[in-house]
Amino acid sequence: MRDKTLKKPLIYMSINCLCLLILISIQYLIFYYTPFLRKFAGSPKLYGTLKFIIILVVLLGPISEEIIFRKWILNFFRKRTKYYNLIQALLFGVWHFHLYQGIYTAIYGIFLGNVIRKYEKIWITIYLHILFNFSGFFLKEHYIIFMGEITGWDEVLMATLPFILPIIIFLWSLKKLGNDMYRLW
Repeated sequence: MRDKTLKKPLIYMSINCLCLLILISIQYLIFYYTPFLRKFAGSPKLYGTLKFIIILVVLLGPISEEIIFRKWILNFFRKRTKYYNLIQALLFGVWHFHLYQGIYTAIYGIFLGNVIRKYEKIWITIYLHILFNFSGFFLKEHYIIFMGEITGWDEVLMATLPFILPIIIFLWSLKKLGNDMYRLW
């Protein structure tokens, strides 16, 4: 890494990103196992070979989305309004064309927009986005199956327990990064 001052923040951002992904996976599991909410939780269908999907979702998607949303759109609105981060994050959420995915990608877009605001380096957001998509693509289903087998999701208490550790680690990493990493403007 060229800039030694970014080493610790990059580690904390990676931890923050992974905890956010775990929290999203738990939410997805709750949505999936709640009959009324199930229609909002389904993942968008991906077609193609596994290799093509991995290249698209884990590599090309994050690079192109970071250039479009954090480089072009964020910079366009930064010159015009103080709500630039909120606008680019909402557009990022809408871009994903799925209600459930749109909500968490908008929240993640706020985080990535603040990474750009604070560090002014697009490669950091590209790295975090690739890490998020890679982890989500390979771990989400395994984590959901694992948690479903452990808890059975029959009791409300068992549905809330998996949130505790990721929230604690998420808040710890947020404290290390500074509380302004999720500010809207």
